[in-house]
Amino acid sequence: MNLFLRMIVLLVILVAAVGFYRGWFHANSRDTSGQNSVTLTVDKDQINRDKASATQKVQDLEHK
Repeated sequence: MNLFLRMIVLLVILVAAVGFYRGWFHANSRDTSGQNSVTLTVDKDQINRDKASATQKVQDLEHK
């Protein structure tokens, strides 16, 4: 069970790292009158473009 949880945490970290690198996620912070706020934005269009590109590359490999 301990190994399973470690694998899940590693997978989440990996997806987050790739997501920030590929531009799927953006984080912004603001300091308004002594209060800090953090906003996380998900770019669904970028995710869909990357998904379509990866699908196309896999299909091209199948035809070779």
